[in-house]
Formats: sequence, structure tokens, C-alpha cells
Amino acid sequence: RIQTLRPIELPIQIGNISSLNANHNQRQSILTVFLGLMFAMFIYNLFLLFATKDKLSILYLCFIFPFVPTALYSNNYPYFLAVLNEEIKNFLLSHPFVWINISFCFVGLFSIHFLKLNRKPFLKRILQTFILFYLIILPFLDFFEIIKHNSLVNIYQPITSIFMLTLFGTSLFMWIKANDKSARFYLFAWVWIILGVISYFLTINGIIEYNLINRNAVLFGIGLETIFFSLALADRINSMRVEKESAQNTLLLFTQEQNQILEKKIQEKTQDLIHTSEMLEMTSDIAQVGGWEFEVVSQKIIWSSVTKK
Repeated sequence: RIQTLRPIELPIQIGNISSLNANHNQRQSILTVFLGLMFAMFIYNLFLLFATKDKLSILYLCFIFPFVPTALYSNNYPYFLAVLNEEIKNFLLSHPFVWINISFCFVGLFSIHFLKLNRKPFLKRILQTFILFYLIILPFLDFFEIIKHNSLVNIYQPITSIFMLTLFGTSLFMWIKANDKSARFYLFAWVWIILGVISYFLTINGIIEYNLINRNAVLFGIGLETIFFSLALADRINSMRVEKESAQNTLLLFTQEQNQILEKKIQEKTQDLIHTSEMLEMTSDIAQVGGWEFEVVSQKIIWSSVTKK
């Protein structure tokens, strides 16, 4: 008999040594490609962070980093826990909901800022509710074992599916109704991870066929989602650059217009002063009234034309 604190998979593979080794090598190849892709995307987004100092890049990096151990754990690759001592490792394996939800919290925060949901308070509150569930409620229930782990899994899977579909629907709404063009990249990115996670849930629950693709659907979904989200961030940065250039051009045109207006006013005032000076000179000449000025410091005398006469 086998007893565990969490649901486990015990797939039975039938074949010769060669076919079993080939299957194992395929799984290892998928894992290697996934880890390489995630590392490359992490470095790429780290570069974007240093280049732009954008808050979204920080949130996305915080989303990518914990998603890797979560994906490895869900696909029965808990080797990253080998660096921990036995007591901590056993605790994390027996209470996974204490730590695997961190990435979903950052997904929610990233989505709120990327989709600009401050303009849509109702949608923002919905995502904040999911964040509260993943950050506090679920870890609390798992840590104190208030609900048995297998029952908690039955709660976790449908809520996570609803959360992902909510993000999909929110991005679709922001794209179509709110005319937010950046939401289209979010939508195209998120659909892959939705397909991956839902396929994973259906596979481990025996609803669809257990095969190499379906069992590793989370890795495929996260990998494709990471690529599209990185493109989305790059497009957002490009849009910000275009908007900045447009604002600078507008400011430059405004400054030029103001300079032209100021120059015109100066010319008008100069003409007024010349005209006033000529009128004063003419009046002084008719009245035979002149004036003079003596500068003590420079010992300079200034005479009006009538005084000179």
C-alpha cells in the first residue's frame, strides 16, 4: 500500500528498454528546453528592466521566477528542493500551497498594472480577491491543515481555472470595449497558459488521454506565454517611446509657436516705442522745450535735439 499527503500520479508505461529510454529522454529534452527558454526570457526581461526602469518589468520578473519551481513541482520534477535540508524539503512537499501560489499573486498584480485596471475598479477588485485567496487564504488552510490536502486540491483546481478564465475575459474586455491595444498581446499570451493548465488538470484527473504532450502542457503553456508576454512588454515600451516622442514634438511645436508670438509682440512694442519717441521729439521741437541728462560717474552729457539747437 502507498499513502501520501497529496494526490500523486503513478503512470504505468509498457514497452522495451529502448522505447522507455526514448520516452524518458523526450521528457528530459522538454524540461531542458523549458529551463533554457525561461532563463533566456528572464535575462531578456532583466535587460528591459535596466533599460526602462519600468515597474511592470519588475512585476513580470517576480512572476517568471517563482513560476519555474511551480511548474517543475507540478510536473513531478522537485529536484530544485534538493538544496534544502530534509525537514524544510518535507514541509514544502507536504504543504505545497504555502509557496506555489506566489507566482499567481504576481500574475494578478502584473495584470492590474498592464491592463490599467485602475480605470475599471470593479475588475480590479475581482483580481485583488483572487490575490487575497492565493496569498493568504489558501496558504493558511494548507499550513494549519484545516482542510485535508486532497480536498484542498479539489478546491484549488476549479478556482485556478476560473482565475485564468477571468484574466482572459478581462483582457478581452479591455481590448474590445476599452480599446486598449496592448491588451491584445496579453490576450494572445494568456490563452496559451490557460490551455496548458486546463489540459494539465484534465490529464491528471484522467479526463483526457495521458501522453507526453498533455502531461507537460503546463511547460508548453508557460513557455509560449513567456515569449508572448515578453513581446507584449517590448510593444508597450515601444508605444511609450512613440508617445514620448509625440509629446516632445508637441511641446517643441508649442514652444516654437510661443516664441513666434513673443517675437511678434516684441516687434509691436518696439514699433510703439519708436513711434512714441518720434511723437515726443516732434512735440518738443514744436514747443521748443528740450532736456538734458548728466551722468556723474561717466561724466557723460546727453542732450535732446531741441536743447542742442
